[in-house]
Amino acid sequence: MNKNRIFVYVLVLALLAALVYMQFRHWQTFDWGKFVTNTREVNWRDVIYAVILIYVAYLLRAVRWKLFLRPVRKDVSASSLVSPTVVGFTGLAMLGRPGELIRPYLIARRVNLSFASQLAVWAVERIFDLGAFTVLMIMAIFLPTKLQAFATARPVYGHWLHVAGYLLSALVIAMFSVAALVNYRGPAIAA
Repeated sequence: MNKNRIFVYVLVLALLAALVYMQFRHWQTFDWGKFVTNTREVNWRDVIYAVILIYVAYLLRAVRWKLFLRPVRKDVSASSLVSPTVVGFTGLAMLGRPGELIRPYLIARRVNLSFASQLAVWAVERIFDLGAFTVLMIMAIFLPTKLQAFATARPVYGHWLHVAGYLLSALVIAMFSVAALVNYRGPAIAA
């Protein structure tokens, strides 16, 4: 085993030990009575549906990543990307934003591509996420919804909701324009 690998193992072990210690400290103050009271009326069918939807979302994210990999690696299957996706989102849940780098790293190792290329795929994924979020926000702001009724009841907020909707739309259009420009003129821009 080389020194870098030993260092990584020691670092991961120290991080896990710190997480276990913090969990143990908070576990001692856990209020079981409140937990039982709050979970007594849980609809377990909804919990099962939620868990199923979480795993379907992991599968769809793996399929999306596969589509983003298509220009550089056509032979990658979505099923081979499911486990790095699950581990990556687990890392995100445990470590916060720094855990966001786990998924591109694991996928880079799985498909034998550079980590930098997977960070680029991650950035493209964020652009698409922002685009989808913008579509939802525009629908909520400009179509008849409860948010529209809230904005009508408070005109000051209504004005700022519309301004935010237009600014978000402009931001997404600019990001998609830059992405299209890089797609068509990437080598010229990089030079």
